[in-house]
Amino acid sequence: MKAKFFGRLISCSLVIAASMALGGCGAETKDAQPQDVGTSGAGVSTGMRLQIKSMSSQKCLDVAGGYTNPDNPIVQFTCHHGLNQQFQLYDTLNGFQIQSMLNLNMCVSIKSAWWNELVYLEPCVDTNG
Repeated sequence: MKAKFFGRLISCSLVIAASMALGGCGAETKDAQPQDVGTSGAGVSTGMRLQIKSMSSQKCLDVAGGYTNPDNPIVQFTCHHGLNQQFQLYDTLNGFQIQSMLNLNMCVSIKSAWWNELVYLEPCVDTNG
């Protein structure tokens, strides 16, 4: 029970840190009408294809250059709905991961939860527990 709680706490910290780096964020589904989870109350479910957009800059989370190698940076870029701006939230046994639709084996990560910490890709944690 403690391990599961701790894993969810860490994954929530990752989402909060990523949001702080973006100056606040919302999610838009690729095929739906643009909606801001922060203001519309729309829900996000596991496996839903998302585009994560900064509410302050109006730019989207973007896998830089479309490269999926480990430590490739995640940046803000003008929203264009390309595959490098599409992600999905995946519920694991120990928390949530934000997977890149470019390569579902690569997830959004940070090295530490400090102010202005860079967000980057790293291999997803094994979801089998």
